[in-house]
Amino acid sequence: MDDKKTMDKKTVAAALSITTRQVETYASKGRLGEVTYIRGRTGRQAMYDEAEVSRLKGELEAPDRPLALMPRTDAASWLPSADRERFIAALEALTKGTKRRGGGFGASVGEKIILTLDDAAALTSLSKHTLREKIKAGKLKARIIGRGYKIKRVDLDAFAAEL
Repeated sequence: MDDKKTMDKKTVAAALSITTRQVETYASKGRLGEVTYIRGRTGRQAMYDEAEVSRLKGELEAPDRPLALMPRTDAASWLPSADRERFIAALEALTKGTKRRGGGFGASVGEKIILTLDDAAALTSLSKHTLREKIKAGKLKARIIGRGYKIKRVDLDAFAAEL
């Protein structure tokens, strides 16, 4: 074996303050130099050059370079001016509404046809617990779809009219 100092995967991970999985990723991308293998008790064991580990540590600890600012341009400048206003209006119409848990935009609660229990509670000012009791008693029609109750807007309106 060479007189180079080497380190095993766990030692490298501790030195770089990263996981062993990240060490493997850096090694596969060639950022840890050439990996040598020795025969360990349980099979082949990867060994990393200490100088390469020190170099990578310097890279990881270096302050990030500031991002170059892109010149600001009109988002729809590539469109002819006649279509630009329609395009922007269509985008605004698509993004109008409440932000959903999945990150997308959807219709506001007042525009929905099928409501979740949270939506129904918000519209009726009743608690979710009360709505669940009414569903179980058969006074409010609902179905379990996925993980929760889904209520048709028509059924909620009929239930509210009976109150």
